[in-house]
Amino acid sequence: MNARSLRIVMVNDEPRVLKTFEVVISRWFKDVTILSFENGAAALEELLKTDPDLLITDERMPVMSGPELCQRLFDKQVTYPIIVDSAWEPREQTEQWVREFANRGLNVSYLPVPCDVETILRAVETALKIQRLEVENPQEKMDYR
Repeated sequence: MNARSLRIVMVNDEPRVLKTFEVVISRWFKDVTILSFENGAAALEELLKTDPDLLITDERMPVMSGPELCQRLFDKQVTYPIIVDSAWEPREQTEQWVREFANRGLNVSYLPVPCDVETILRAVETALKIQRLEVENPQEKMDYR
């Protein structure tokens, strides 16, 4: 990554989840601009204008779901990383559709939630191929159900 600000788009219909991810990411990564949306269609409008460095999306949302959003982005042949977070059970179903998109060439990974801060940080580091700032209390539990 160069010296410019990181641009992360997040989409989730739960405002608490958006806020939690925003706090975690902005606390441990420098120069981050986060754009938050509450449904996939609104996020897609932004994503069609300019590619982010990273997209973090929920699986189940009104208007456009995570799988629908990923299909649209796959059709557009995006190359930026996508993290799909989901608290829905059974987790195997989410893992399966995410894996299917990854096998077709979409740069997508699955993040089961709730999870601790360290897990989120590792997912973002891996997706962006960068390191975070110093971490305090990495085992803080994020339970926002």
